[in-house]
Amino acid sequence: MVCAGLCGVAVDAVGSKLAGETMTQPMLFDELGEPELAVQAVAVQAGAGRANRNEVHRETKPTHSGQRLRVLKHIERMATAGATRDEIADALNLPVSTVCGRVSELLDPRWPDVAETNQRRLTRYGKSAVVVVSAKHVLGS
Repeated sequence: MVCAGLCGVAVDAVGSKLAGETMTQPMLFDELGEPELAVQAVAVQAGAGRANRNEVHRETKPTHSGQRLRVLKHIERMATAGATRDEIADALNLPVSTVCGRVSELLDPRWPDVAETNQRRLTRYGKSAVVVVSAKHVLGS
């Protein structure tokens, strides 16, 4: 295999200089032809990601209420100690992304079932995370 060295001198795969040969590295999107087409392809992929996300949300929506109830019950069991989203995900064997969605729904101001506290605890990855508690425990009910 031959590739261009940093100084424009051709080198083989082990870095040996090849006599009298120079090569240029191909553009990242050569298979698409013009760079404008490459940019368009990236934009289409980004749009496809949003469409896929929305489709997955619609497909999984019937499970959200059950997941939301499981998350709420866990937070209520934790009483005033509360739990981080990471702790909830670990306890319920759910992806953190799923728990984050359900906690966001529970934080909805129209019917606040949980509240975020000023407390923070470290996640299993060493990041600081907000502790959420049941609104019952915040209001003293």
